[in-house]
Amino acid sequence: MTIPTKRAHIEVTRHLTSAEVDVMIAAPIREALTGARVSEAISVDADELQLERPHSHVLLHGKGRRDRVIPVPQDLARALAALLRERGIANHELRPILSAPTVVA
Repeated sequence: MTIPTKRAHIEVTRHLTSAEVDVMIAAPIREALTGARVSEAISVDADELQLERPHSHVLLHGKGRRDRVIPVPQDLARALAALLRERGIANHELRPILSAPTVVA
């Protein structure tokens, strides 16, 4: 309690310039596609995928109960549809698509 806190001046950004907006738009890594956290991606259920054309998308459940709908490119939509078929998961089933597959003995 007796240790003084450091005081520093922090600039508050009131707006972004056109150049700063361009940098932010160009910054995302294209390979990530959605920018989803690992925890968001592995918790996606089949019923949260909309893989039919023309507007394929996925519903992600983020931190703090913040949900967002992310567009899915057609090549990823085809790969996800193949994964669902491979794992025997119906399109609108309440089952995680990225969990370990069940082994039937």
